[in-house]
Amino acid sequence: MAQGVVGIQASWIFLLTVALSLAVACGDDDKPPTPPHSAGGTAGKGGSAGKGGSAGDTGGSAGSGAKGGKGGTGGTGGSGADGGKGGSGADGGKGGTGATGGTTGGTGATGGTDMPMGGEGGDSGAGAGGDSGAGTGGTGVGGTGGTSQAGQGGEGGLGGQSTGDSGAGGEGALGGQGGAPVDLGPNLFFSEYVEASGTTNPDALEIVNKDGADVNLAGCSVLVYANGSATATGTVALTGTIANNDVFVVCTSAIGSSCDQNAAALDFSGDDAIALRCGTNTLDVIGRIGTDPGTAWGTGDVTTLNHTLRRLCSVTTGDRDGSNQFGPAQQWAGLAVDTTSGLGSATCATN
Repeated sequence: MAQGVVGIQASWIFLLTVALSLAVACGDDDKPPTPPHSAGGTAGKGGSAGKGGSAGDTGGSAGSGAKGGKGGTGGTGGSGADGGKGGSGADGGKGGTGATGGTTGGTGATGGTDMPMGGEGGDSGAGAGGDSGAGTGGTGVGGTGGTSQAGQGGEGGLGGQSTGDSGAGGEGALGGQGGAPVDLGPNLFFSEYVEASGTTNPDALEIVNKDGADVNLAGCSVLVYANGSATATGTVALTGTIANNDVFVVCTSAIGSSCDQNAAALDFSGDDAIALRCGTNTLDVIGRIGTDPGTAWGTGDVTTLNHTLRRLCSVTTGDRDGSNQFGPAQQWAGLAVDTTSGLGSATCATN
């Protein structure tokens, strides 16, 4: 019995051993084989260097620029007014080497005779540059000065507009020199006017000197323009000297000791114009030359008929224009007829 058990156990051991061997063998067959490594691919070929760009074609020669037009001439200033502004210089034509701008700007007009400001210089031409060159600006020419002040210089020309460097603008020329000051004569003017009543009372005129120095009356005269006449109907040549800030009285006949000079030709009425002149310069005018007002200039107490007029203290120079409108109330105060007490006293009237 024991022998049979041993035999059975031995058989089981044998079977178990075989089974384990098979199990080990099968476990080894289930692991996948390790594949062999492949060789690296061929490196990519370097690209060829880029081909250099072709050099740009040389620019063709541009055409020669046309020459700029000459500036227009400035308008002439009217008498007593500022000169007109000169015309602008024409633009230069476009050219290869830079066209030349207008050669000369418009010339400024000459200042008016009685005004100090000269005409302004014309603007200069502006040169338009070519494709490769630089335009040259034109040059302004200053206006001619008036009686006492130089005209302004013209503006410089604009630089050329081009692909190259811009040309520099031309500089404006210096303004013209002012004309020599005009001699307007001494600063003398009427300070009192006596238009007497009737035909026997004397007429009189008082002249004041505000020149700053004594004035010799040689070459000076009083002119009467009767009844609207445009030419003098009576002339009184003055004699003597007026001290600075003093007065000189001329009468048709004596008025006490007030008159410095008697002259029958001085006779005038309320509708007559009267002028004071030294040389060729008119220094003052009462009334309006060439015009007959009817009976008188002014109304009420400030009238040239049968009244005495005294110049206002605010007046410092005479009315030199004998053609303008005349209203005595603007510069004169009216006094009663035949008032002569102020003659020779250098007294002015307050407003």
